[in-house]
Amino acid sequence: WQRKIIPALLKVVQSLISGAEVQVLAVTHSPLVMASVETQFSELDDAWFDLDLVQQNNDFKVEFVKRPFIKLGDFSNWLTSPAFDLKSARSEEAEELVLTASKLLKENNVDLIKAKKLDENLRLVLGDTDSFWIRWRFVGEKQGWL
Repeated sequence: WQRKIIPALLKVVQSLISGAEVQVLAVTHSPLVMASVETQFSELDDAWFDLDLVQQNNDFKVEFVKRPFIKLGDFSNWLTSPAFDLKSARSEEAEELVLTASKLLKENNVDLIKAKKLDENLRLVLGDTDSFWIRWRFVGEKQGWL
C-alpha cells in the first residue's frame, strides 16, 4: 500500500473534479512512498522539503531544506539518501560488522583467526544475497583466508 498511496490519492482527486489542479502535502518516513512518487514527480509542479537536525556547537536546531528530487530507483537507495541519512540499508549490527570487515579487507596481513571469526559473525547478520559477500569472498579467497 505504501507504493500505491500517493499515486492513488492523486487519481481519486483528479477523477472527482474534472480538470482540477491537485496539491498533496505528504509527510512520510517511508522509502517506499518516496520511491513511489518518482514517476509522478514534476520539477515544475512539485517540491521535496526535508527537515534536518543540525548541530551547531552544543546546540541543535531543525532546518527546513528544499532538496532536489532525484530518482533513486530501488527503495533501499532512498534509505541512504538525504531523506533518511542512513549509512546503509542494513541493520545497525550488520552495518558495524560490514564496516569492520571492510577495514580488514584493506589490510595487507590479515589475522586468520580474526578473519574467520568476522566471517562467522557476518553469516549471522547478512543474508545470502547481500552485495557485500562478493567483495568479501573475492578478497578472502585471493588472500587465502576463506
